[in-house]
Amino acid sequence: SVGAVAAGVSYTSLETSGGSSATVDGDAQIGQSVGTVNSLTVKATSTTTTHVHTLAISAGLVAVGVNFARDIDTAATTAAIDDGADVKVTEGVTVQADSIDLVNPVMQGVTVLSDWRKLESAFSHALSFSCSKRVIFEEFVGEMGMQILGEGFVWQGKLHIACFARHRFDHRINGLVPIGGDFPYGSSELEQRLRTELQKFIDVIGLKTGPVNLEFRLGKDDRIFLMEVSPRNGGNMLPQLVTHATGFDMVKNTVNVAIGLECDQAKAYEMDGFYSYYVLHALREGRLRNLTFSKSIKERICESNIWIQPGDDVRVFTGAHLSLGVLILSFASAKEMVEVMDSIDKHVRVDIE
Repeated sequence: SVGAVAAGVSYTSLETSGGSSATVDGDAQIGQSVGTVNSLTVKATSTTTTHVHTLAISAGLVAVGVNFARDIDTAATTAAIDDGADVKVTEGVTVQADSIDLVNPVMQGVTVLSDWRKLESAFSHALSFSCSKRVIFEEFVGEMGMQILGEGFVWQGKLHIACFARHRFDHRINGLVPIGGDFPYGSSELEQRLRTELQKFIDVIGLKTGPVNLEFRLGKDDRIFLMEVSPRNGGNMLPQLVTHATGFDMVKNTVNVAIGLECDQAKAYEMDGFYSYYVLHALREGRLRNLTFSKSIKERICESNIWIQPGDDVRVFTGAHLSLGVLILSFASAKEMVEVMDSIDKHVRVDIE
């Protein structure tokens, strides 16, 4: 991170290279005393092969006219101006990374930009969901096949357990908020590649112990992109699903390691069977009339959590906070799982009046 810029000095560019970041710290004073600062550029350029493209911009810069450039090919890159930085320039502020296509404050307020004139509204929408008042700009990676979801657990710096799924989205809404995931992903060769890449990441950042929630994309060139590695249990009852599928109690072990106990190591925990989760959701606003499940689905529910009742108001499912409940389903085969989940609307009805 580049330190605070001294007042009265005309810094026009802050640049680092080699897979690192360029940051104006929160206590920076730029253009606040003697001297004139015409413009400020924060630019991060990377030459590593991690291929994670990220640009983080803090709130509070709109008044000086932020200009987002797209002319740098970077990787593993972060450029930021932290909250609290006092910036006064005569022309504008530029924060540069390779591309800015996805505005994402973690599953809520997500927008895919296809028109740069909509950047301001996308930024404001994302910011409304951000407790820290920071917004992430990411390159949108076109995937080959489905997006990959993962849930794992790290013990003493090693990947102790990892389960991967094909992520499902409802493209009738916005195609960005997950509505389900089918475990396992279905390719043992790919899952081994994912484990290898994830272990490399764990080694680099020094993660020692605890749960990890994962998002990957397989690019059109067959390259693996790590979209998210969060040191937490996943939502949508993923820890419970993993427990059903492997026998490894994610919740219990997360609590145990947090208070200094060891995690379960009785065996090598692997997926046994075929499981999906499904998020109950509404396609339009209104009042819930009824939730209806087919006999076939009822027989496959191994756990559920429904937090809405008939008569409650519902909203269109544009974010995880607007879900109506979650089902964990078990299947006899991968073929059965895919067939049922591909036709889930025939088995689950959300009636809105």
